[in-house]
Amino acid sequence: MKEDILQALEKILLPLSSGWSLEQVTTDENKEEVYVKLRYTNSEVFVEDEPYAIYDFRHERQWRHLDLWHYKTYIIARIPRFKDTEGVKTMEVPWADHHERISWRLEKKR
Repeated sequence: MKEDILQALEKILLPLSSGWSLEQVTTDENKEEVYVKLRYTNSEVFVEDEPYAIYDFRHERQWRHLDLWHYKTYIIARIPRFKDTEGVKTMEVPWADHHERISWRLEKKR
């Protein structure tokens, strides 16, 4: 049952691109918030179809996402970094612009 719920959340809330998977979903009943934790599972990062080894991961970040019923929803993830000829860079995520703290889906709803 719990796995079915996680699969449904993955499809409804955040159709993930290759390399991202749903790691954990937790709730805070007092704050009425849902936290969707994602994990990057590939061993390398692809930028413009070029593979780069993962250099390290940034600290955990949080993005505001679409509400799930009356609960505020947040995406939480550690973003991989890679090193190219220009230095160490952070991979772009499929749910938000580079410096934004809200997801594209929430932005479109506003």
